[in-house]
Amino acid sequence: MTGARDASDKITLKTIADHVGTSVGTVDRAINNRPGISEDMRRAVLKIAEDLGYEAQRRPYTRRRKEAPRIAVAYPRQPDSFYRVMDAGVCAGEAKFAPQGVIVDKIRYHRPTPADAMESLSALDPSAYDALALVAPGAEVNATIERFATAGLPVVTVNSDTNCSARQLFIGADAKQSGCIAAEMLALMTHRAGAIVGYLDLGQTAPGIVRFSGLDEYMRTNYPNIEVLSCIDDTSEDMEKSDRLASIISMTNAVNGVFCTGPSSTVIVANTLKSLGRGDIAVVGYDISPSTYAAVREGWCHALIYQDPFQQGYLAVKLLANHLRHGAALKAGDASLENLIVTRGNIDRYYDPGLFADYK
Repeated sequence: MTGARDASDKITLKTIADHVGTSVGTVDRAINNRPGISEDMRRAVLKIAEDLGYEAQRRPYTRRRKEAPRIAVAYPRQPDSFYRVMDAGVCAGEAKFAPQGVIVDKIRYHRPTPADAMESLSALDPSAYDALALVAPGAEVNATIERFATAGLPVVTVNSDTNCSARQLFIGADAKQSGCIAAEMLALMTHRAGAIVGYLDLGQTAPGIVRFSGLDEYMRTNYPNIEVLSCIDDTSEDMEKSDRLASIISMTNAVNGVFCTGPSSTVIVANTLKSLGRGDIAVVGYDISPSTYAAVREGWCHALIYQDPFQQGYLAVKLLANHLRHGAALKAGDASLENLIVTRGNIDRYYDPGLFADYK
């Protein structure tokens, strides 16, 4: 039941959620016309929001924020080969919008794991910022997203998404689609027969599993004659990783392809096959680093799926800055990036050695 409220009361997404009897994420989806809820729920939320005067109280807050908006961008440092490129994109966005008064605070944490992320995110105070962009390594970060959304601030996820949260936008490529693309390439490379190993890089658990599931489902549906095996990278020792893959290859004579779900696994696979002299095994890897670049140039990896982390970082700043400064809508079409296919024939177009001058 709704009741009379004093005009000075602050109406937030949580206020509306409490009145409707639903979650903050559902309210956010209804108000921002995002998918994932029923039309009946959308109408109920909008009716309560109107009754409470939500829009009338939100407008002056937004105008005040536009003068010198501060954006928090939270993302890992490792793996360095990927996130140094994303950082370059964030810095490019910061430089672009600094003349307009936009301030970017970079919140860095160690690795893309829920524990590392929450160590930094749990301390963030929404009142100090006007927007949040973050790499979301798991549902554990939903609490932070909802704290910002409840305060009326826009939140976007970058590279890794989280379901059932109040974020307004995801910036990045479709992880599951990348697995489907890899499956189609490997099916063609292996003449639609044999066995494919999906090498899961657990350094990036959530997206790696989604990529593998895309490969597995696509193969089962379209190429049932190809067996799909999994090799899980759950150790920090490179020799153990290599031995595990070599053991699978030796025990399964039909292995003629490998899909690597992350850049570190791409390097492990390329080095393992090089040591075994198995250039006949087709490899589709992930992302560009000095090591994956070398693997492609030398022929131990035949294709890479590239997410363009520079654009991910740049768009995080650009879309939020334009939203805060100019009222531009946060639209999914502006944030969706393609899974790029990189081979020896075009890798120099995407590889920028200047970004890796001090890379170790």
